[in-house]
Amino acid sequence: LHQSFLCLIMPMKPTTKATLVVLGLSVALGLLVKIPEQWFYTDFQSTPRPQGLATAITEPDPDKDGIKKEDVRFLCRTNSSVSIQEMWNCHGWIYTPIKEVSLQTPNNKFPIIIMAHGIGSTKDMGLDKFAQRFAKAGFMVLLFDYLHFGLSDGKPRHVINPLQHVMDYRSAIKYAQSIDNVDRRRVALWGTSYAGGHVLVTASKEKSNIKAVISQMPFLGALPTENPLDEMQKRGITNVVKGLIGAASSKLRIQLGMTGLYSRLYGHVGDNEKMAVNWWETFQGSEKKWLEKHPKDRKDCDWRNAVATDSLFDMIKYKPVNHINNIDTKNTKVMIIKAKNDKLTPTNRMDYVIDILKCESHEEDTTHFGMYTGSIFDSNIKVQIDFFKRQLTPSKTMKVLD
Repeated sequence: LHQSFLCLIMPMKPTTKATLVVLGLSVALGLLVKIPEQWFYTDFQSTPRPQGLATAITEPDPDKDGIKKEDVRFLCRTNSSVSIQEMWNCHGWIYTPIKEVSLQTPNNKFPIIIMAHGIGSTKDMGLDKFAQRFAKAGFMVLLFDYLHFGLSDGKPRHVINPLQHVMDYRSAIKYAQSIDNVDRRRVALWGTSYAGGHVLVTASKEKSNIKAVISQMPFLGALPTENPLDEMQKRGITNVVKGLIGAASSKLRIQLGMTGLYSRLYGHVGDNEKMAVNWWETFQGSEKKWLEKHPKDRKDCDWRNAVATDSLFDMIKYKPVNHINNIDTKNTKVMIIKAKNDKLTPTNRMDYVIDILKCESHEEDTTHFGMYTGSIFDSNIKVQIDFFKRQLTPSKTMKVLD
């Protein structure tokens, strides 16, 4: 075709050639805009919103539960061209212990745990339980939504940029350290799944600012010993190619002033719906387990089973495992939480990180989405509280300095 096109235009006048070239490019770009519409959603509102199975979040009673919960908003740095006048804010919940104050210093400062959720998820999807248990154990907690998600600012919605997520964590650290009753020397990070990778990357950048990290079932990216093509084959070459075409199309549409494209985050193979980033059958996942941590009623949150398709360009470059060696293990203690039957975030990659960091680990006999409910949650949270207490209890030296 290329040679035929050259044979066609070579005898022509320069102006005619230029016209045909422009016409050819216009047709190609038009096809790139239109063809992917059969595979992807053309706007956010048309993406699916599956019904959650969890009961509504139970707000803590200060007298009964011994903790106070507050809404907060804090400024987040961005990689985008957002102007100073319209800087975006992340929305979060602050949990403060009222009864259990044994972790306070003499000048009434608490350690704080900064938390966020995994890929395409919001803080009301099963993380409030973790936060409340941490707060009842004596820790302050800041649980927040990334920009573009939940109650945080950011348009278009559901853009996944992992390095922006890391910047959101760093903005949350800066905000937390500005709170009067927070001990700046006892800041911990907590992340699950995709965020399990984020907290490791953040710790590698923040160095001694971070005292402890729990990385639960972290996404790490391919190991140096693994073939990157293996991941493509697992997801299906056709699906990957369609995803890249969709990402390019979405970028082009946005440049042309159109809405970008959206893919589902999770879907079933052969369900005759639009494309998905992850297929339940590929990693033997349970949609029911996933939805068990989603509240049935979500009054203010605009969450959907969707991700901006052009996010793929940022996601495929992200490898938290490449940042592991930059974590200051003398000052920052890490615990890796594994799910024995996890097919989404392979445990062999976690073992690789555990070996490099020489860090603590804990494993539960469950799947990737089984960590958030029932007896597994009860077992898991006890281990995590014990780890944080060992790392964040004020030392005698701290008490003297205070």
